[in-house]
This record gives sequence, C-alpha cells and structure tokens, in this order.
Amino acid sequence: MFRGRRDLLELLEAANRVRLELYECSEVNLLWSGSNILPCSRLFAVMESNGRSYVEQIGGKRLCLRSGCIYFLGAAEEYGFHFEYGTRFYAFHFDTLTPAGDDFFFKSGLFIEEPECEAWIGMIDRIFAAPGEADNALRLKGMLLQKILNYLPQREKSSEKPLVCERELYTFLRNHANAQTTIADLAQIVGLSPDTFSRHFSRRNRIPVKQYLDHSIAARASRLLRDPALKIKDVAERLNFRSEYYFSRFYKRETSQTPSEFRNGIAPE
Repeated sequence: MFRGRRDLLELLEAANRVRLELYECSEVNLLWSGSNILPCSRLFAVMESNGRSYVEQIGGKRLCLRSGCIYFLGAAEEYGFHFEYGTRFYAFHFDTLTPAGDDFFFKSGLFIEEPECEAWIGMIDRIFAAPGEADNALRLKGMLLQKILNYLPQREKSSEKPLVCERELYTFLRNHANAQTTIADLAQIVGLSPDTFSRHFSRRNRIPVKQYLDHSIAARASRLLRDPALKIKDVAERLNFRSEYYFSRFYKRETSQTPSEFRNGIAPE
C-alpha cells in the first residue's frame, strides 16, 4: 500500500517547529513622532494616507506611507516614525521563528515597500470586521505567513556546523534569559567552554553572543510588558534586575524607549 513512499521526516519536523508569534494587530490612526528599536518584525498595511506620514530606517532610507501599500520592517533595527491623522493602517508586530528557534528576520536590515496590495488589505478588512469568527484567526495567520514569505532574506550559509544543542540554546534565550544570565551559562547548555562557545556563536551568527543575549532579554521584557497585569517593577523582578531603575536603563539602551513609553505605545487610545 505504501510502496514507493518516501517520508521526509526532517522537513516534517522543521515545518512543525517554524512559528509565527503575533503580538499586535491593530488599526492605527494617530498623531505621533518618535523612534524605537523593537525586537520583533513589523508590517504596516496602509488603507488611507495623507501623504505626510512616513517611516525611516535610522541611517538609511525614508518611505512615505502610501495608500494600498505594505511596509515590512525587520526585527531589531532602529526606525523613526512620523504619523499624522488621516493616515490609517493596520499594524502587525510578530516574530517568525526558524526551526532552531532564532528569528528569520533578526538584524536582517530589511525595510521594504510593496505597492498595489489593495486586494490583500481588503481581505484584512473583512477579517477585522468579524474578529470573533474562529476561522478568521486561521485566515489572518495564513495571510501573514504567505506575505512574509515574500520578504524572507537569503541567509548566508556559515561554515560553522550547528551546535549540538542549538534548539535548547535558543529556547533558553527566548524563555529564560535574564539579567543574571552569563555567557558561561549559555556555553554550559551546549557543552562548550565559554571562549569556544563565544567564537563559534559569533562566527555562525555574525553577532557577538553578548549582543544577542541582551537582545533576548529585551525581547522577553517586551513580551512581559504587554501583560497589563504586570507592573514594570514586576517585569524587572522576573528578569532578575537589581531594581526597576536598572531595568529601565537597560531597556532604554536596547530599544531607544523606556518601559513606560513602550507600554503607552501599545495601549489602546
């Protein structure tokens, strides 16, 4: 019955590990200017534009928000924003995790404008018009995954082999990294000395391990700050900072905004 069948188990396991974690989907029409660095990727789908609102990659290009266009902003990059009333768009914040557990778009530098997306935005309109329908959640996630696939960066192949416990490492960084975590702690997960681990990680990921660790802590902080039941002091304690002050200083350094400013930005108007 199953003669000639070839099970692609490696592909199956990898497909089941790929995840899109959506943190925000909202309709935006506001007056705001500022800049920040979020540890997640962002997608803006513009319904109407007054021609004066824009997004710019700090040190790079500026794009005016145009009706019917989609704007993709890669994770962990600094962007400046100027929004005015009369520019309405849907905003999505999300992580797109690889089978290993890192982010496809981390430090990708991608800042993309895709024109002529009226049909896609119209489908989002219909989903947002009936948010309580269970199948609309599946439609939304499927639409985002298909759209994001168009922006997937070409990942340079590293000569470094994957670490034996690579998935365990990224799982720890995502779910347990805190202010007291050391490089030695991470090296222990993969069974290497701290120096060997640091060299291997930097060559394979093209980023110092300490920078990635700080990013992971800031990403955890952002996810916790989205929980209105937690005070900023509670988040600081969960992440093992000595005080709320030290946490706020760290978060400001990593994201260009304080925890309070981040919360004000995601709070409903």
